[in-house]
Amino acid sequence: AAISDTAYGFIQTKGKTTACKVDGTTDIAIGDYIAAFSTAKIGYKGAIGSLAVVGDTAIAIALEAYATNDSLGVIDALIIEPFKL
Repeated sequence: AAISDTAYGFIQTKGKTTACKVDGTTDIAIGDYIAAFSTAKIGYKGAIGSLAVVGDTAIAIALEAYATNDSLGVIDALIIEPFKL
């Protein structure tokens, strides 16, 4: 929802959405975890961390693929409780 500053509105915190905006520079496949991108209001394919690199925090699971190299993708996704990859 478009919520103005200092206004009230509904925010989806769980379940299926058809409005998950994503960046497809790294191809997203069905079942991939979505994490918050460096640009506000956009997700991207989350990466699992290693000993040297901290992993992303997953916020959704892709229910649709997106592989175009831009930040204009809108996919179906399942919003989940955040956890560290």
